[in-house]
Amino acid sequence: MSQNSSSERASLTNLPDHLLADIIDYFDTARDVSSLGRSSRRLHSFVCHGGGWRSFAYKRFPTLMSSAPDMGLPWSAMVDRLTYLDRCWDTRALLFTSFREDQNVRNGRRKRGQQSVDFQVIVSALAQPFSPHETLVYSAGEKLHIRHRHISGSVGGSRHDRWFTLSGRYSPGPGDVTALSLIERDSKLEIIVGRADGSVRIITASDDSIGRRLCHLLPGHPLSSSPGRLAVMWTEWQPQTRIVASCRDSFLTLHDLSKIESRSTGYEVKLAPIAHFDATPANHHQGSDVSYVRCAKFIGSDGIACGISGSPRPLRWGKIRPTGLQLTGSTADRPYSKQSSAQTVMALEQVGGQAHESLLLGAWGDAHMWNSRLLDLRTPSNHDVVYRDRHQPHNAGASLLVYGMDRFVAGSYSEPVLRFFDFRNPKPYYQSTAKPCDSQLLSPRLDWGCDGRQRDATSILSSRISGCDPGRDCVCVWHEHARQHDWRPDASVFLGSSRHDRVASLAKASDLSDTFYCGLRGAMVEVALHGDMDVNGRPLCAYPRSPPKGCVAKANEGGIRRVSLLETGIGLRTRGPCSPITPKTVLYAYGEASVREDVQSHARLNGRWYELERGPRRAA
Repeated sequence: MSQNSSSERASLTNLPDHLLADIIDYFDTARDVSSLGRSSRRLHSFVCHGGGWRSFAYKRFPTLMSSAPDMGLPWSAMVDRLTYLDRCWDTRALLFTSFREDQNVRNGRRKRGQQSVDFQVIVSALAQPFSPHETLVYSAGEKLHIRHRHISGSVGGSRHDRWFTLSGRYSPGPGDVTALSLIERDSKLEIIVGRADGSVRIITASDDSIGRRLCHLLPGHPLSSSPGRLAVMWTEWQPQTRIVASCRDSFLTLHDLSKIESRSTGYEVKLAPIAHFDATPANHHQGSDVSYVRCAKFIGSDGIACGISGSPRPLRWGKIRPTGLQLTGSTADRPYSKQSSAQTVMALEQVGGQAHESLLLGAWGDAHMWNSRLLDLRTPSNHDVVYRDRHQPHNAGASLLVYGMDRFVAGSYSEPVLRFFDFRNPKPYYQSTAKPCDSQLLSPRLDWGCDGRQRDATSILSSRISGCDPGRDCVCVWHEHARQHDWRPDASVFLGSSRHDRVASLAKASDLSDTFYCGLRGAMVEVALHGDMDVNGRPLCAYPRSPPKGCVAKANEGGIRRVSLLETGIGLRTRGPCSPITPKTVLYAYGEASVREDVQSHARLNGRWYELERGPRRAA
């Protein structure tokens, strides 16, 4: 027996690397890969240095890895980050920190000439190359706050923040920042800043010359006299071709930054546009409403799409030619071609990275219904994938964040709400697989499925299996249901009081960042993916966030009052009518972690969420 065992171990260690990588492709958890690496020196060398962890990362997180930046981390640390973040997303393990000005003057009691309402915060973030460090920029009216964050250790490790504030010479209101894009050009950080007065400028964000003006992007078309149409609504950057797209009024304008140097020359360069597109229809009548160009997104190196408000053809896309922009209506307009009501596309994001350049997620809507639509611009199909909030389907969406092809976050345009959606693609990795077996259902319980029908827990548990047995192809009740869509519902997070008004913008440094940012009215909220324990089971401490000068940072429920989570079922629709409105709701309040460790290991939600209300859906 011992000779056979020795022979088997020897044959495994003598396998070439590509066959060992094939074996790792069958492992469901990082724990299995780690166990393989501890079995011999040869296998340890392959797992840690020969591509073992890398093979697992690309097999279990393919879309995230295709769009992930090079963080300069060992592959074992990269897998730790991927598995940890997946667990935080599934269990809604979130920490909230709000940043606001230290001296808030009540509405109606401001000084003469100042605004009577709070500013809308615009955010942008970028991962620094070849490191886990990140840079954030957000607006506070006419001012800009810039943060360089240095992260030590693995995910959830300590972090050191350095803040800079740029006040400039702009007046509140007309000088407010309305669009931001943090970019890297020639290995230097720069910021594209669009303001309410219609100006678009490039300024530096590097430490040695932060805030220096580099370029003024000229509009190339007459500016409107109306303040509402003057503001820059969107800026976008194409790093390969170095083209900047900006949206203002009914115009989409392109500028080529390859014509200017990134290093400071001591004066501001004025750059004329290379092309622009006017969304005003040819049959437009004087005095009638003109559509806005709300957003833009580059498609590859020579394509671009833009979203338009109040138009029967709200999505246009096409090619960037030397002769100019050639934009046509998308095939996605066809389902709406017979409708008389105008449509609006408020935001656009690419899905799946460079491998899926034609996949776009858009925030669509009209006067009756709002949803997020996944579009493939190559196909003529009239049936697109639609995601909507089954609890509040009439609330508009204004901003989007996409994480590979796994999930996305949508910000509400009418209230301070974040909506979490799963794309519902087949998942190569389930964080629940590594957890111990159980003969009980997941908790907190769900009393209804994705179709809204009542569950019968007795029938589900009638054939309970206490433990998984791979040899007999048996799966315990807990692991069986942990992989089902019904037990991973979409959710909405309410960020406090109505004074925050709306989610004006969303940003993340990268798909592998453990933080994303929300711009509200008068406040910026940092949402950190933060579990109670790290990958090794050690307790994690939340490091305090430092605010910029003149601001205060408050964490968790102390920073945003009445944070709550509402599970809304599954909002996916591929064909036919949308799924019915959720008949019941479960409302969870946010507080300090209060669930025991033994219970938390089998819980659907992080211990910071506790059930507040369970009952039928209230009439609107």
